[in-house]
Amino acid sequence: MARDILDQAAELQEKLNAQALARQLAGSTLGQPSRAVCIDCEDAIPLLRQQLGGVSRCVECEDYYQHAQRQIRQRGRG
Repeated sequence: MARDILDQAAELQEKLNAQALARQLAGSTLGQPSRAVCIDCEDAIPLLRQQLGGVSRCVECEDYYQHAQRQIRQRGRG
């Protein structure tokens, strides 16, 4: 009986993980070409970073952008 509940929980968790992964991949820029120049500061994006695919900002601007996005989301909750 306990094994059945654990199996059901594991199946549910696996299904939720697959759904979350699908949502992430749907919004992902992976596989898309990267920009050679940052869209914010117009500095060159290092080739190694460009090879990640879907990159549009340099590391410094991406950090700033993500920090700003987190603040916006947090304000939306409060």
